[in-house]
Amino acid sequence: MQSIRIRPPEIEDRLVLGQWKGDLIKGAGKCSSADTLVERTTGFAALAATTRTVVDSIAAVLNGEPAAMRKMMACDQGSEMHGHKIFIERTGLRIDSVDPHGP
Repeated sequence: MQSIRIRPPEIEDRLVLGQWKGDLIKGAGKCSSADTLVERTTGFAALAATTRTVVDSIAAVLNGEPAAMRKMMACDQGSEMHGHKIFIERTGLRIDSVDPHGP
């Protein structure tokens, strides 16, 4: 994963489709989890239930979108994305990671 600090400037303008933000929500006692995915230009949101691995769940949701909507995803550097290389292979998306402990 590359740092979110070196991504292209057009991402900040939110004018280009296909730029996603992913966040993991963990339930009480970490017994359950779900991923939220938000496309930054349209605000379209999707929920990926993690009945499988996080990578499988997110890939399944994003691969259901048109190719023009699948360019990049920003995510935290949590352990849930330890399989980011597999995710990149399955989706073709570039992954940018936010700074540890950043806002």
